[in-house]
Amino acid sequence: MTSDEQKSSFYAANSTYSVSVKYEQWFDSTRNRVIPVKIYYPAEARELCPVIIFSHGLGGSLERCTYLGQTWASHGLISVHIQHIGMDENVWKKKIRPIKELKEVYDQVWSGRMQANDIRFAINQMAILSTMPGNSAWQHVDMTRLGLAGYDLGGLASMLVSGQIPPDGGESLQDERVKALIVMSPPVRDDINRAGYVYQRMNLPTLFFTGTEDDGVVGTTKAWQRRIPFDYMSVADRYLITYQGADHMIYGGHVRSSKEKDDRKFQSNIAQASLLFWQAYIENDPAVIMYFHGHTLGGIAGSLGRVERRLGATTAVLSSTE
Repeated sequence: MTSDEQKSSFYAANSTYSVSVKYEQWFDSTRNRVIPVKIYYPAEARELCPVIIFSHGLGGSLERCTYLGQTWASHGLISVHIQHIGMDENVWKKKIRPIKELKEVYDQVWSGRMQANDIRFAINQMAILSTMPGNSAWQHVDMTRLGLAGYDLGGLASMLVSGQIPPDGGESLQDERVKALIVMSPPVRDDINRAGYVYQRMNLPTLFFTGTEDDGVVGTTKAWQRRIPFDYMSVADRYLITYQGADHMIYGGHVRSSKEKDDRKFQSNIAQASLLFWQAYIENDPAVIMYFHGHTLGGIAGSLGRVERRLGATTAVLSSTE
C-alpha cells in the first residue's frame, strides 16, 4: 500500500462482501423511455443495505466507473448505475467526428433535465422493487438510506435532484428522498452573480471532486468554476477535494492514453474517499463522522490534492499533514 493509500484508508481498508452484478431494463411509460441499469450488490448481505444511484457523464455508459460500484458494493452498499439513452456512448462511438457529435448532443441535454428525470424515475422504480419478495438484488434495499452520485452532466442531474435551481428555468426536479450527494466535475453554466440563488436550496451533505486542470472537453465550464456549487450551496456539511494536475477525464478514465496510470491513482483515492463519505452520511457511522469533522481529514486525499471543508458557515482548508 502506498503512503497516499494509507492516508486515505482510515476506515475502508478491507472489503467485507463479494460483489454480484445484475443488469436490468426499466421502462418509464410516462416518457416512453427505456432506462438500462447495472446493479452492483453485496452477494452475502442479509441485512438492509443503503443504495446509491450513479449517473454518468456525456458520452458515458452504465459500464463507466466500475471502480465505484465494486468498492461501494464490497462494503455493503447497493450501487445502481443508470445509462442515459441519447447522451451515452452511442453518441460518439464509430463516428467520424466524435467531438462534433458530442457537442451537438450537449446542446440538446445541457439543462440536465432529461438525466434528472431518469434519476427520479429510478428512485420510484427502486421503491417499488424493494417491496417485491424474492428479488436477489432488491430484497435488501433500504430506501431510507439513499445516496446520489454523478459525473459531469450526471453530476448536474444529481444536483438538480438535490435542489439546484434548473438552468433552463423550469420546474424544480428536487426529490427529498435523497440523503447525501457526491458530485464529480459539475458543469456550471450560470453567471457567478446568480450562484447564491441557483444553489441555495442544495442543503444535503455533499462531497465534490475536481482537479486543477478540470476544464470542460465539450462544455464550457473552466476548472476554477467547478468549485462554485461548493462555495454557494446552503448551510450543510460539504467537502471539496481538488486533485493537483487532474483533468476532466480522470473519473471515467482516459482511453489508450499515457494518463491511464494517473487515472488509476486518482480513482483509487476517489473510491476510498467516497466510501468514507457514504459511511459517514448514509450509514451514520459516528467514528467516520468524527473523522470528517476532525483535523486529520486532510489526509483523505494524501499528497494528491487539497481538501476543503465547510461545516455550516465555517470554512477550512486542510492539508495532508494536519
